[in-house]
Amino acid sequence: MISARKRIWGWMLFDVAQQPYATLGLTFVFGPYFAEVASDLFAAQGASSQAAGAQAQSLWGTAQTLAGVVIALSAPFLGAYADASGRKTPWIAGFSVIYVLCACGLWFLHPDGTNLLPVLVLFWLGFIAGESALNINNAQLPSLAPPDRIGRISGSGAAMGYWGGVLALFLVLLFLAENATGRTLLGQAPVMGLDPAQREGTRSVGPFIAVWFVLFIIPFLLWTRETAAPLRRPSMREVWSDLRGTLRDVLRRRSLGSFLLSSMLYRDGLGALYSFGGIYATLVLDWTIIRIGVFGIVSAIAAAVVTWIGGLADQRLGPKPVIVASCWALIGVCSVIVGVSREAIFGVPLAQGSTLPDILFFLCGAAIGGAGGAMYSASRTLMVRHANPTRAGGRGVRAFCADRAGHGLPRPGVDRSVHRDHGFDTAGLPARNPAFPRRALAATLHGPPRRPFPMTHRPFKAFALILLLAACGGGNTVAQDAVSPQGAGDSRVAKHVFGSMPQPSSQTSQPIGGYSQGCQAGAAQLPETGPTWQAMRLSRNRNWAQPATIDFIADLSAYAATLPGWRGLYVGDMSQPRGGPMTSGHRSHQTGLDVDVWMNAPQRLDLSPQEREEISAIDMQRAEGAYVNDRWTPAHEALLRHAAQDPRVARIFVFAGAKVAMCDHATGDRSWLRKIRPWYGHNEHFHVRLDCPAGSATCAPQDPIPMGDGCDEARSWVAGILNPAPADPNAPPAEPRGDLTLAELPGQCMGVLASD
Repeated sequence: MISARKRIWGWMLFDVAQQPYATLGLTFVFGPYFAEVASDLFAAQGASSQAAGAQAQSLWGTAQTLAGVVIALSAPFLGAYADASGRKTPWIAGFSVIYVLCACGLWFLHPDGTNLLPVLVLFWLGFIAGESALNINNAQLPSLAPPDRIGRISGSGAAMGYWGGVLALFLVLLFLAENATGRTLLGQAPVMGLDPAQREGTRSVGPFIAVWFVLFIIPFLLWTRETAAPLRRPSMREVWSDLRGTLRDVLRRRSLGSFLLSSMLYRDGLGALYSFGGIYATLVLDWTIIRIGVFGIVSAIAAAVVTWIGGLADQRLGPKPVIVASCWALIGVCSVIVGVSREAIFGVPLAQGSTLPDILFFLCGAAIGGAGGAMYSASRTLMVRHANPTRAGGRGVRAFCADRAGHGLPRPGVDRSVHRDHGFDTAGLPARNPAFPRRALAATLHGPPRRPFPMTHRPFKAFALILLLAACGGGNTVAQDAVSPQGAGDSRVAKHVFGSMPQPSSQTSQPIGGYSQGCQAGAAQLPETGPTWQAMRLSRNRNWAQPATIDFIADLSAYAATLPGWRGLYVGDMSQPRGGPMTSGHRSHQTGLDVDVWMNAPQRLDLSPQEREEISAIDMQRAEGAYVNDRWTPAHEALLRHAAQDPRVARIFVFAGAKVAMCDHATGDRSWLRKIRPWYGHNEHFHVRLDCPAGSATCAPQDPIPMGDGCDEARSWVAGILNPAPADPNAPPAEPRGDLTLAELPGQCMGVLASD
């Protein structure tokens, strides 16, 4: 005989089993990883960095919408069928098998985008199975305890689920999920020999979810036993009759109808907040998987604590006050989120590197977790109060699933093909109906109303909601033109003007225009000497760049210091203080996103300024660049491979013989070779070019790299070096390339020149 206490514990452990699919899969690990992989794939196919991010977000949202439609359309039939069949546990077990298999399938999404669409289908199929099983499990809640204890049990179960999510997320961050350097939160490689270059630590979150679910579903199946009843197969006529009865009941009971409609609206918005939270942090705030995971732990802890408190309030006050308070809390959160970006808060520019957006998003995440958890638990209680305990599957599932169809729906006025930060523009619409018809529910939940809600307040509430919708619909606008006509007609030679500027502009940091036809605002200076680097040729004053480039050099040089015989990097030309064409040498390096790294393996990092002028970079080529010479080492290949695997890097230029050597030696994953591009004159240094920073409206990205590893192209370069085609005596002489004038640069560059 299983005690009532054990039945309750078994029922609550289902929340623990199911929660990691949402915590690890939907929001904090797999969702951001999917967005990263999809964005990179779309960029490789020709989309700009910004458009690629928008396409990735749109693909995820569209799949979520379709999954929601499937749940919404199937839930009434499944619930009614489960009721009529006499037993619910076999349905939960069947959906659990689908859930586990789909979770395991997440492993097959590779960093290069292989299996992107099949894995996306598997993820949302598993989501459908998990939600269907969860909703049928929720239908068992009325049978566990008297009505006055249901709120506390629901809240405790949801809180247990969140604590399970915290533990699962913590384990994944410590031992599996890797950051850009291939390390977990412990600073080590993923366990069990998982390859960080193939993101196997992050990909293993799928099998981890499956194993976790199996472990915690066992006590549920053992302890949560249904009243003995034969399992029967009802006819479709019987199921349809039940559905029609439920519909008539909804139309007859104003309280139930109001709850279903309101729940559809406010939980739609909450679902969007959950789904796009990690993606927003990835695409707008540029957070890594590790940082998103820490954010998830904070949010889940807040959710666990506040949900438990919400359960106590539910038992004392009833579920409706908890739901209404949660809705208003989420209104406030959404009002903040839509005004936050990396560069500004509600249009007020931030200092470069400001942590305020991160702090605000952490606080918002805690509020979303807490208010969302309390709302979920109280909604489950309210569902039970409306349900007939003997038919909880049909009505309960329908009440709890009515909101699912809207998750991720494209919102009016939002062009997801352009904007990457619009995932939250109207996710804030849990506010769309936060205070569902009060008098309709009052009798059901609290007895006769103490005082009708004053009619004079209703226009004010409506006006407040209209203002909120307007705020949520706007989002952060992105300039559509990266080039203004401000400098049109100015025939001055640009290199003379920009080359004479000794200091950067006092503006917000941003690259402007293209790599070979632009400038930079608010440049940062690479320190002349750092822990693992030295800037060379200081007299040129070209150790200026965008902050992202400075960070990249710090990271790459730290890796170089781990290579045998290397103490770090010697850094060559970056950009001038305000970018633009250089007085000599490079045609590129104009926007602060390019950097030359010498091939020398530094033995000293205490060179004097004079020594840095006199020392020379070493030549690595043989036969005019067709081959590498004996100075080329495996460490050079490891350094270039590490740089190419950095997601910030757009491409790396090096002489053709070096590319062919790397092609010949590369094993395993060869996708990084695609970013290594053969180019003349890069035999003493390699040239790293970074992508336009996320959200930059003034940066013009370069055309995407062709698909493939590029090795055949490099070999054709070598063949051309060894066997050059004879010169065409009839070919006209090449026209000399003239110097760029200020009129040919983006108009914003005039503002850069005019700035203090």
